[in-house]
Amino acid sequence: TFTVPNTSGVKVDYPSLSMDFTNGTNGRYTLNGTAYTSLSSFLTAAGGSFTRASTATYFDSTGTLQTASTNTPRFDYNPTTHTAKGLLVEESRTNLIKSSEILVSGNWINESSSLTLTSNAIAAPDGNLTADKISDNALNTRHALLAVSLPITSGITYTATFFAKAAEHQYIQALFGNTAFPLNAYVNFNLSGLGSVSYTGANISSANITQLNNGWYRCQLTATATTSGTNYHLFFVLTNNLNDTTRSPSYIGSGGGVYVWGAQLEEGAFPTSYIPTTSSQVTRNADSLSIPVGAWFNSTAQTLAGEYSSFAPSTYSTRLVSINDGSSTNAYQIADASTGKVLAQKAVSGVISNANGPNYVPNTIYKAAGSMDATSSPFAVNNVLYNYTHAGIPSGITRIQIGYQNGASFLNGYISEIKYYPIRTSNSQLQLLTQ
Repeated sequence: TFTVPNTSGVKVDYPSLSMDFTNGTNGRYTLNGTAYTSLSSFLTAAGGSFTRASTATYFDSTGTLQTASTNTPRFDYNPTTHTAKGLLVEESRTNLIKSSEILVSGNWINESSSLTLTSNAIAAPDGNLTADKISDNALNTRHALLAVSLPITSGITYTATFFAKAAEHQYIQALFGNTAFPLNAYVNFNLSGLGSVSYTGANISSANITQLNNGWYRCQLTATATTSGTNYHLFFVLTNNLNDTTRSPSYIGSGGGVYVWGAQLEEGAFPTSYIPTTSSQVTRNADSLSIPVGAWFNSTAQTLAGEYSSFAPSTYSTRLVSINDGSSTNAYQIADASTGKVLAQKAVSGVISNANGPNYVPNTIYKAAGSMDATSSPFAVNNVLYNYTHAGIPSGITRIQIGYQNGASFLNGYISEIKYYPIRTSNSQLQLLTQ
């Protein structure tokens, strides 16, 4: 005989709005208890929208580089492990290099005919037979390929990226031209194993290499220009299959080379997703996901929770999620602050209060949750509670924005999930949400 237990003390808190981005187009999205299996159907029901006024690239679940059409969200995956990263949200950037995939063109210079260039020699990271090969010839000189007519402004930080794959040589040097950048703004990359940065010049602020599928790597170098001008400001140089740390080393070539594809030069201290170009520079517009407040929203008490990672530096202001009035006057949001902290921020009639959490580290996964009512605003990150008593309630809230705030502070990273509860959860519940 079964006796029904007393369940009067059992309460189940379910988010009135939630988005799980880790299953891509088959994700789980809920609105006031109703589940949707696609982001588009969920946004239709919620009256929300996703916009991006351009195409954009991402890696699919097979590790292949794909292109998303205009106003289509990107569900990105790790290109080697094929694990889901979530929704990719980025700011707008412009690729200053022309003919990013066609190195045998008028937008590239084969210096002193020191290289043999082979078009469409191998399949590129997008699976198409469009990657070119650069091979040294028998001249005793530097073997260099130069991108032409790149507009550079003094004092601006630039990041260059390109895809490379070893052939006979496993090393390639990339450098910024010294007519606009300091002399030691160059990097050597080792295109083997997991990939490595084998030498970094003193005037490089950051350099990195990322392993992809099928022997490909994406290489990155960042430096700040010291002179303005339009010249040959990005070079690819072969190094005779050695980690020669000399800038633009000269040697007698033997016909060895590497494969190169997808070159990019953008203003900014960190790289963003690849932007293909042909005869002109191309801009990728920002990603924007916004939902107006509705029956799911409670104006007097609320909880926001999410999981994310960002590749922006620690001095960069970003947003995971923001509920606001269309300005910074009244808002509640979870963010990475330019002070280098993960935080929850409450703005009430223009008065801003920050609940600071741990130090922010780029490319780190954070689970964060914040609650607020008229008397408190506790905050938890990765199961650690940061308890604050900031008073007041933001008024006039009209929207929830995912990965940015009112056209600024873009996350530049990946969002796994977002949840909104129309209550001020307990402190212990906040910690549980971030385990």
